[in-house]
Amino acid sequence: MISFLGRHRKTIFLVTIFGFLIGTFVGLGAYLFTDMDATRAVAEVGKTKIPYTRFLSQSNQVLDRMRNQGTDVTDDLRRQIKEDVLKEMIVEELLYAEAVKLGIQTTDLELAYDVHNTPAFQTNNNFDQTAYVNALYYLFRMGPKEYEELRRRSLTALKYRRFIYESAKIHPSEIEGRLKGAMEDYQKTNKGSSKGFEAEKEKDKIAGMLKQERSIHLLNYRLRQMSSQIPIKSFLEEREKGL
Repeated sequence: MISFLGRHRKTIFLVTIFGFLIGTFVGLGAYLFTDMDATRAVAEVGKTKIPYTRFLSQSNQVLDRMRNQGTDVTDDLRRQIKEDVLKEMIVEELLYAEAVKLGIQTTDLELAYDVHNTPAFQTNNNFDQTAYVNALYYLFRMGPKEYEELRRRSLTALKYRRFIYESAKIHPSEIEGRLKGAMEDYQKTNKGSSKGFEAEKEKDKIAGMLKQERSIHLLNYRLRQMSSQIPIKSFLEEREKGL
């Protein structure tokens, strides 16, 4: 990948990846089991193992960021963050598996652009090979090959999320209904007047919100389906106990 970046430094194109937050995913609970076979994994999604070391790296980064922002990280909060991080890692594996089924993939150019434009891998706003290798070691304890494979999977999962987002359809009547409600609320706080109410701007805002709500609903629906079809095992409790 490093040599690839060098060859294509001037031809790498911008790839827009649209990511959105997944709502509470409730379909995993009934499919979490314990098993002592995967001693180095914190979870298994089908035949894919999620390494405990990678899980620790990601959860510790989230916790460190919260501490740096002044958050009091209690034991309960730390436990909740770790559960949330693991859930998101499991979700990402499910989405990646579904993306592969649909033929969705991340090209070398897209991966190169992502790596090339990651601030932690740059010096003076330019990709730095030494900074790249050092950052991977100190931040993730991994080499370029492993990191790039993980990023390819993550970007592919993000593409699937975007696919779901673009598949979400909103009927004009839904927008008009919300718009009417927004105007009524505006009038209540403006003595019955609608003067100053920017209908078109509000309409665009409502359309975006509805589309995101619909896409989250669709995504959670697919996740519940996938979690009933793909075996999911969690070993978090055992790993945290040092087992």
